Amino acid sequence: MTRFQGSISTALAMLGQAHLLVLKRFHAKFLEIALLKPRDQHLRPPSLTEILDADRVAWTAVVELLSDSKSGL
Repeated sequence: MTRFQGSISTALAMLGQAHLLVLKRFHAKFLEIALLKPRDQHLRPPSLTEILDADRVAWTAVVELLSDSKSGL
């Protein structure tokens, strides 16, 4: 997952969509939160599928924001 996120970050930075440092910080924070152990011992940590789904939702929001900013909304 880290390798995939690194590739996406580099590609977006090369396209001028975002600064590489901002993207790397976003991914680091995302993984930090995703891999935290739940405070409640009765809860299980998220599965890889759930983490990937959350990543997909986050990137969908980013793409929508980028398209909105390009269209002048």
